[in-house]
Amino acid sequence: MAKVPSILVVDESADSRVEVRKLLTRAGLTVAGETRYGVAASAAAHELQPDAVLVAIEEPPNRALETIEALSKLLLETPIIGYSSQNDVAAVRRAVRAGARDYLIRPLQADAMRDAVFTALEQEEQRQLRRTGQFAPAVRGSVITVSGAKGGVGKSVVAINLALALRRVTGRSVALVDADTHFGDVATMLNVVAREPVTALIAAAPQLDRTTIVDHAAEHPSGVWVFTGATDPDEWRSATPERVERFIGVLAEAFDFVVVDTPDVFDLVVEQAIRDATMTLLVTNLDLSSISDSKVALRILERWNCPPEKVRLVVNITREDNDLRISDVEQALGQPVFWTIPYEKRVPEAAQLGESVLLTRPNAAFSRTFRDLASAISGIHRRNGHHPLSLRRLLWWLPARAG
Repeated sequence: MAKVPSILVVDESADSRVEVRKLLTRAGLTVAGETRYGVAASAAAHELQPDAVLVAIEEPPNRALETIEALSKLLLETPIIGYSSQNDVAAVRRAVRAGARDYLIRPLQADAMRDAVFTALEQEEQRQLRRTGQFAPAVRGSVITVSGAKGGVGKSVVAINLALALRRVTGRSVALVDADTHFGDVATMLNVVAREPVTALIAAAPQLDRTTIVDHAAEHPSGVWVFTGATDPDEWRSATPERVERFIGVLAEAFDFVVVDTPDVFDLVVEQAIRDATMTLLVTNLDLSSISDSKVALRILERWNCPPEKVRLVVNITREDNDLRISDVEQALGQPVFWTIPYEKRVPEAAQLGESVLLTRPNAAFSRTFRDLASAISGIHRRNGHHPLSLRRLLWWLPARAG
């Protein structure tokens, strides 16, 4: 998509149109024009032929929805994105049924608007290519990269238990990759016999494919396939971003879910793992130093142009007594906490024994939390979930799934 996309703004409020126009300019997009609902919108769309259309949807939504429906019939290949202060699921469904491809919640942000536009345009481009037979997209699983800016926050514990929970909740194929470029402990924590180190597989990535990759993994009794880490950190020196990308791509073609455990440094390997991820879980605990380092990590992710809606903040409570609260973390980092892992005193001992609390104590709050997290990520609804997925979380997750 070489040219800057042109956007038509459809909104009854003149003040709102001014606001949206400023945000589009800040997002680096071109404003093709602005108009009101109904016939005026259809006339403007026909004359301007924009690349995408933004439509305001407020109460009562009837005229806005009628306008979206008319525009979707007039501009068959032009994505329409709704924006509204209404944040309930019913409002989202009405907009999508009328023809909207995405739905943004006020207050609007330039980055979120830009990402919604480019995602919608890329998806439309793929649809057109598929219709003409020029493109046969590979079926890819979801890649969840688990990262953390500080050691001791329980990043590997989160990665391991998420992989086990995804396998248990969904019954689908799950790969767990130990990409800790310092000292990977996944094989020890799961008590599996190490196979070829992941560094050797990354080096051989051009020769691997979805049918042969599983031969190089160790199978855990749970059914999770483990790609064990290197015993010598120097082995990572030959891991180029291109080969890491190829390796993760092969895994995503072979498995329904790929969980990548990364080190507490943001190096080239971590950068590539995050770029290839469907979702990145940034893990912190309630220590001030960890929260401070996580703030730096968020700035690094921003420099890497990592879409903010693909980053989810996870707080792993590693001590029974804490002076800080979840709201303190959200305020310090300027980002909502996506998931909270409750304190579980048996975790350190289980890791030393090569066991998982999720498997040995399935009824513990810790275990239920991971099953609910796996349900949220996989899209499976749990009736009695310990963490019911709120609308707020649902709306954050939808763009990431589409991406």
